[in-house]
Formats: sequence, structure tokens, C-alpha cells
Amino acid sequence: MKITKYRSKPQKGNKRPVYIDGARSAFVKSFGVFGESDVLELYSRVMDGLLRKNQLDPHEVDDSIAGVVVPQSKNTNVGRDAVLNLGLPRHIHGQTLNR
Repeated sequence: MKITKYRSKPQKGNKRPVYIDGARSAFVKSFGVFGESDVLELYSRVMDGLLRKNQLDPHEVDDSIAGVVVPQSKNTNVGRDAVLNLGLPRHIHGQTLNR
């Protein structure tokens, strides 16, 4: 039996991953100025700021990666939830990393 290894088919264009920029929410004391904000609101504002700062067309974005310190059960995948919250194109994947 011959074993076939899967290869990704080359697509038009370069399709190499490109890291554009990164940002974080402001560093403040717990339960301080952002005490009433949830992680989705904070990350949505960060992501919106990155898109505006870098003048990116959302249709050119393929992925959103969010990092959280303390994950919430309400928004377990804030990377994807922020894409939907901001009304960005639904093709954008989102993922959330935590430690």
C-alpha cells in the first residue's frame, strides 16, 4: 500500500504569513478603570485600534490571535468573538491563547 503525504496546493500570490503588529490593553490595577469592562470589549478595542493604526483592509486579514491572562467562561475564544463583535468579515479566523 502506498502512503500519500498531503501537500498544500500552491495558491495565487505569496501566501506567506505576515505579522503586522501587536498591541495590548493598557496596564492598570485590577478592578480599576477597566473594572466594568469585560475581555471582549477590551480586545475588540485593541483589535479595532490595530486595524486603524496600520490602515489594514479587513478583507486582507486572515487571522486574529488574542492572548489572555485570565480566561473567562463567557468568552472562551475572544479572538473569534472580537471579529464578530466588530462586524469584520466572517472569513477571519480567531484563536485565543492563555497561560
